[in-house]
Amino acid sequence: MRIVPTQITNYNRTDAELQAFWLFCILVAGKNADTAAGVLGRMLQEVPEGSTPFEYLRSLGSIALRNSLVAHRAGQYARVTRAIEESLSLDLRTASIEDLEGIFGVGPKTARFFVLHSRPGVRVAVLDTHILKWLRDHHEFAPKSTPGRRQYAELERAFLRLADAYFPGVAIADVDLLIWCEVSGRLEGVPEPELPAEPIFDLKLEDHNTIFLLRPATSLGADWVESYINEGYQSFGNAIVVEHRYVKDIVDGAVDDGLAVDIR
Repeated sequence: MRIVPTQITNYNRTDAELQAFWLFCILVAGKNADTAAGVLGRMLQEVPEGSTPFEYLRSLGSIALRNSLVAHRAGQYARVTRAIEESLSLDLRTASIEDLEGIFGVGPKTARFFVLHSRPGVRVAVLDTHILKWLRDHHEFAPKSTPGRRQYAELERAFLRLADAYFPGVAIADVDLLIWCEVSGRLEGVPEPELPAEPIFDLKLEDHNTIFLLRPATSLGADWVESYINEGYQSFGNAIVVEHRYVKDIVDGAVDDGLAVDIR
């Protein structure tokens, strides 16, 4: 049940492995991934053969659990102890993001990290410092630390939009890991997918201060514009003039329909 930070995605974990991964998610918040993996690895060595991590932790009780965390230098003892105790009744195979966020000290980032790397086909963003830096590097206004819930939802949509354009056909879990490895300098040994030389956007929105210009960049984008943009719009060459108040609705609608949108 050893956790390797650069090999975090696994959709076929046993119950014991899934519990160990959730414990890693709790421990890693606010600390280095290698450090958290080491702490967890030492703790899991105490789990009796034939038992799962949750079974073992239930048998400890609050005081012994906290003492174990202290002995292994887990840090943030009050938060981690309470989070683990509240987690022991979770069904980790069916728990929703909202269920996970209901655990003390678990926010949008931790809940999404667990779901993204343990369930196939999930499309969520783990807005850690690495992803936020990547967003800033790609012309998105993003804070340097994980945002609150309202801004989180907005940046999550921006990340998924850009991920689809820069990593077409690549699972979001793999995109997340690639960006983390690249920004943290851990790309060596991590397989990279074949990617186009340039990102593929279906629609491009250009900010010209008082207006935006909307340009279809693929046949899919052109078909979408023809289907959803009402007649009577003002055109400028091969672009459509868009007032600022309509930009969010256009972007949200296009992304919901699976299109990649570039905003500059």
